[in-house]
Amino acid sequence: MYVRLDGGVVAEVIPDIDPAFPDVPIGERYPADFIAELMHVTDGAAVEVGMEYNAETDSFGYPVSAAVPDLSEDEPIEETSGISQAEINLDFEYRLSCIELGIG
Repeated sequence: MYVRLDGGVVAEVIPDIDPAFPDVPIGERYPADFIAELMHVTDGAAVEVGMEYNAETDSFGYPVSAAVPDLSEDEPIEETSGISQAEINLDFEYRLSCIELGIG
């Protein structure tokens, strides 16, 4: 499969064989100059849109946000208006993930 990177982030994953056009190779589905901009990735690799490419390790991973608070085990969980701190943290992480992925 191929991936299209935009600023080091996977913007698109393109399979070698498209189920909609199983008999049409990628070279006939896309122009050569577009294919030259793609990166070939081993089939079955766990690569998804939104992952960052690390050229030093030649690997993909989700970005680590500095905005996520440190939720160590020894911090007390306080109740706030019937909502636990754990629920507030979970909601924060969910909303942050949506923003980072551009959904929401």
